Amino acid sequence: MSKTGIVYHEDMMKHECEWDTTHPECPGRFQSCLDLLKESNTLKKCHVLPSREATNEEILKVHSQSHLQLLENTQDGVDNLEEFSSHYDSVYFNAHTSRAAKLAAGCSVTLVEAVIQEKIKNGIALVRPPGHHATHNEFGGYSFLNNIAIAAKVALESYGLTRILIVDWDIHHGQGTQRAFYEDPRVVYFSIHRYENAKFWPHLRESNYDYIGKGEGTGFNINIPLNSVGCGDMDYIHIFEEILEPIAKQYIPELIIVSAGFDSALGDPKGQMQVTPQCFALLCQKLMKISENKLALILEGGYCIKALSHCVLASINTLLNFPLPPLPEQKQNVSQTLKDVSKRIKVLLKDNWKFDVSPLKSPTEIEEIELNVAKHCQDGPPFPTRDDYWPPVSETTMKMLEEVTEKLRQYYKLCNSYTNE
Repeated sequence: MSKTGIVYHEDMMKHECEWDTTHPECPGRFQSCLDLLKESNTLKKCHVLPSREATNEEILKVHSQSHLQLLENTQDGVDNLEEFSSHYDSVYFNAHTSRAAKLAAGCSVTLVEAVIQEKIKNGIALVRPPGHHATHNEFGGYSFLNNIAIAAKVALESYGLTRILIVDWDIHHGQGTQRAFYEDPRVVYFSIHRYENAKFWPHLRESNYDYIGKGEGTGFNINIPLNSVGCGDMDYIHIFEEILEPIAKQYIPELIIVSAGFDSALGDPKGQMQVTPQCFALLCQKLMKISENKLALILEGGYCIKALSHCVLASINTLLNFPLPPLPEQKQNVSQTLKDVSKRIKVLLKDNWKFDVSPLKSPTEIEEIELNVAKHCQDGPPFPTRDDYWPPVSETTMKMLEEVTEKLRQYYKLCNSYTNE
């Protein structure tokens, strides 16, 4: 049996926006990943786990009964699904949404259970719709059930784990996951996300670095807000080496679960960052070393299909212990803004984790953040249900992506992982 597992169900592709066929959270995201894994023979190297829907008991560990009932009603109890969708920020429903969301959550639980039970060493849940924006009683951000929070709750309550590290590298802050564990020291939630002082969705004050948890959970919530676009491999490696790895080595997690969104990848129109598939491979390897391979990746976002599928491929090949592909040449300097934020985070967390830190002046951006929250965060419905588009990615960026992915494919050919057969 392979030490690396994968779980998925093709019925998750039935969730689609029927009034906007160009919606970015589309079935093609899932299909492209599956196609590349099959074409590259990577899927054959993984142990395919049985898929299932999450049970009501599992869902209710995170969500309310009324939330679950609303989701189930969309199968046949809502006449105008577009109007119903407008009551929530950035979601759509069709008759298959409820089953797809339950499958995504159930597959996530299955993966985590398999790692805990040592049926596999590590693995990925290839799922959609995403989940990390779903809160106790609210849909939002393409999310209906919080897949990663449900899986983590099962690990805590059914298997008795006491130290789980959740790494969320999706480009959007996972407010749903943060809220689920904000006062819980059994979970470190570590999120790297585009923020721009709250100009970027979800436009929340709580997504900033000074939200570090509450009560017994103080110091266990770590936000790394990226306040400029264009961050690349060196920036993400800096975050891992300067903040995540020192915390993880002190925390000694029994399990690491990743909210594996790839909308921070080079070529993604939403993220507008420049992280390469090769870098995600490296980040996976770093997490494997911390957790002694006990690592579960759960797919979140990613809206450039070429980038998404190759990031998934690179991540799985790393889980399978293939040699790391070399990083493409990029800018070598970490942005000064990120360095400043890193220092402020270390100062805030100095009573919880050991860092080498020096005194800093008080932050000056809080007033700007609060103004941006007020300006950009829509208080209530109706929310837009169409035209969820971003400016097209430049030809230069897409050319870079083509070069990076071709190098990756050629590299895995040499590793006997990628073939054209």
